[in-house]
Amino acid sequence: MSRTLLYKTLYTVLILTLVLIFLVFKHTINTQNTLIMAICFLIPGRVQGYFWRDFFKGRYLLDNDLPDESITHSTSFLDTLRKSPELKILIWLSFSIYTRDVEAMTLNNLGAAYLFKKDFKKAEEYFYAAIALDKEYPIPYFNLSLSKKVNDNSKESEEYLAEARKKGYSCSNYDKLISKLQTSLAALETCSPN
Repeated sequence: MSRTLLYKTLYTVLILTLVLIFLVFKHTINTQNTLIMAICFLIPGRVQGYFWRDFFKGRYLLDNDLPDESITHSTSFLDTLRKSPELKILIWLSFSIYTRDVEAMTLNNLGAAYLFKKDFKKAEEYFYAAIALDKEYPIPYFNLSLSKKVNDNSKESEEYLAEARKKGYSCSNYDKLISKLQTSLAALETCSPN
């Protein structure tokens, strides 16, 4: 079982358990306590959103086809993260299915922005750097597959795609849902005041 599949399973069970607990408490406690409980669940995301502002902004801009602006924010976040590596620990305040290393995520996002700009050499450098930080992170393998395919290297493209699948990313409906949730989170954090 890949790490990603394990995380998907654990998070699905956790989310279903939290929903069940919330529904049970909703019927047994008053509305004010339900509201307090909901706010307590939101606090960790607000902390992360404050310190990772450029990360979320970079992801939001990438999702909205603005690669140059995304690169600016993602690079800024990467610089901040390298100066203050203790910010990496904030990953534990959120659900992360594919990697627990925000630096690897940022490098992958930078690669995706350069892929969007058709700067394949620079994109692949970032994907390889993300893999160097977390060899089990499937998304950079998938993105390398796309880059190789665009450059008519179908053999390498298939190899990277197989590796992404082996590591738990298959572009399934579940993976698409996770991507949409990440996009929504980035939009939420970008639009909320910090």
